[in-house]
Amino acid sequence: MFDLTKEYAHPGMIDWLSLRLDVSLVPEALRLSMEKYSGKIMLISADGEVKATRCSWESIRSDTHQIAFRIGSYLEIQGSPARVGLRNNAFGSLDIRYCAEKMISFVLSQFGFLRETLPPLPEWGCTRIDITRNLCMASREEPAQALEALKYLPSGRQKVSFEPDGVYIGKRSSHQTAKIYLKGRDAKRLHASKKAFYTEEELLLSEYLLRFELMLR
Repeated sequence: MFDLTKEYAHPGMIDWLSLRLDVSLVPEALRLSMEKYSGKIMLISADGEVKATRCSWESIRSDTHQIAFRIGSYLEIQGSPARVGLRNNAFGSLDIRYCAEKMISFVLSQFGFLRETLPPLPEWGCTRIDITRNLCMASREEPAQALEALKYLPSGRQKVSFEPDGVYIGKRSSHQTAKIYLKGRDAKRLHASKKAFYTEEELLLSEYLLRFELMLR
């Protein structure tokens, strides 16, 4: 499903996608494989009785992938679609269908199943999507200057808060939150913690980027 031309078609990208499918549409062989792979969370009463058991979120990770799944009443898949095929999330695709197909295909491949094993996208639900846009500034200093100027952004219906890592709009909203931050600083943090991988040149170029991100739940 990886298509390099779609990854760089737009300065915006989908940085997170949460998908879910009713488990009744998951073939038994795939469901059993996922359950076997998954850790379990148990609810135990005060007298030691196991009242309920469910599968936990499980990450599928490597140098270029960071996607998680959970199997229960739904098959849920979440993560950054850019991390399927790319070493970091500086850029990616803005095509939601392409991103969803890429994530689903990747998870299925880890269990030896083809994409056709699961229903097409109209059968799936989307519970969260993060959409970002990179602005390339004229100098390495301008992103920080722009962020400083945004301290004076007036609050509208949602509260604006300025924090060390960026400007938030509606940070505690259960529906939508916006964030504006320095991609260069974020890239260095992710690279240092080995959650993403950048070359020295990419880290330098990322310092020119001011990123806007909108999270829709």
